[in-house]
Amino acid sequence: HWTGFYEQADDIGPEIIAEKYRTTQEACHGCAIGCKYIYNVKEGAFAGGPAGGPEYETLMAFGSNCLNNDVESIFHMGTRCDLIGMDTISCGKTIGFAMELWEKGILTEKDTDGLDLSWGNVDSMVKLVEMIGKREGIGDMLSKGVRKAAEIIGGDAWKYAVHVKGLEASGQDPRAHQSIGLTYATNVRGADHLRSLSSLEELGYPEIVSERFDAEKVDEILDIMSPKHKGEIIKDIEDLYALVDSAVICKYSTMWPPIFYYDTFVNVISPLTGMTEWSEMKYVKQAAERISHLRRAYNHRLGITRKQENLPQRLLKEPMPTGPAKGGLPDLDEMLDEYYDFRGCDRETGFPKREKLQELGLDYVADDLAKRKMLARGK
Repeated sequence: HWTGFYEQADDIGPEIIAEKYRTTQEACHGCAIGCKYIYNVKEGAFAGGPAGGPEYETLMAFGSNCLNNDVESIFHMGTRCDLIGMDTISCGKTIGFAMELWEKGILTEKDTDGLDLSWGNVDSMVKLVEMIGKREGIGDMLSKGVRKAAEIIGGDAWKYAVHVKGLEASGQDPRAHQSIGLTYATNVRGADHLRSLSSLEELGYPEIVSERFDAEKVDEILDIMSPKHKGEIIKDIEDLYALVDSAVICKYSTMWPPIFYYDTFVNVISPLTGMTEWSEMKYVKQAAERISHLRRAYNHRLGITRKQENLPQRLLKEPMPTGPAKGGLPDLDEMLDEYYDFRGCDRETGFPKREKLQELGLDYVADDLAKRKMLARGK
């Protein structure tokens, strides 16, 4: 739970899953990738299947996050979340939060309905998934997520509640990957990787970086521990994700690796739909920016400013204690300043500038925000 590198991660990794549990793979209609693998546990306490197997985030949330190397239990908890209708990231991260509070003595047996929440206690984890899903006992409080649970518990519980805007952070650590910190902070729905995660430097694509940005910036952009130019690339990728989502296109087949770009939409949307305006690059980019600014404007109306586009103190102030990124911390302020500059927003508040909204044909949004004093001053 955000305290370092998990030494037993290989026990729940893809190699052992492929060797012992994967039986086949399935694909969505028309897809040649087939990323959904089917697992089967033939015997033991968690015998079950065939069923869709967990991906990285579920393995992380119920595995390394909770110091749990029992991969069969992770299969079980992931499947139960799917059937109940719960997000595996938030559920697993909330259980990890509760386990850390147990370790710190903030939660005791009288708070947990007698459950022992020691790290890696599989029996308690499995029970908690059910209790959270049914809002029973301590599960009722934990079902609210780490932010609200910390508020209810009080005291120092907030120190261990890792979230942005109330959403539990997914499985990328800003102390080991600078730009994901900016992604978490600026994402309109919180600490989520599905709105602007950059695989450019995470996986390393120098040729693509050189094509899309200034060739002289390549080395700094590809440096995963450098904040340089991350505001520029996250703004760009956030807009691109907006198009991908609007077109209902899978990110696995388009963004990881980063295959699709704006020219893809120029070449595809107009011939498919007959909408000739989509054949112009300027129109495509403005459409993407409009989506991003409309999302941000909605958040501003709910009170979101630069103050809320932040990271929890653990990720900002506590250096990565172990692993390859030991000592790492994100330089969020530098990245935010650059992001706001490229986004056309005020550095101090995060509010948009009138000329940017007018450029995008969003005059009515500018007028509405101005009435609410949520437009950048003097613009």
